[in-house]
Amino acid sequence: MFSKSKVECEKIEAICTKCKKGVYRQTGNVDKEANPIVFEHKCSECKAIADFSMVYPVLKYRDKKFMLADSVRFLSSSPKPDV
Repeated sequence: MFSKSKVECEKIEAICTKCKKGVYRQTGNVDKEANPIVFEHKCSECKAIADFSMVYPVLKYRDKKFMLADSVRFLSSSPKPDV
């Protein structure tokens, strides 16, 4: 059994460092051998590639960052790309 309640949180996007217009979204490529694990992302505008240790966007609640479950639910296989 679960209970639900509404909370206020912030959505944090990774803005593309190249074009400054797009946001990064995971591609589905994961380096599981890296420590910490590295998730490849692609810019939604210019398609530049960047690697992060978190899957963006993330939610921030009470000074803690949370990755969305759909992004990392099955790390035994690559996550579904958002791009």
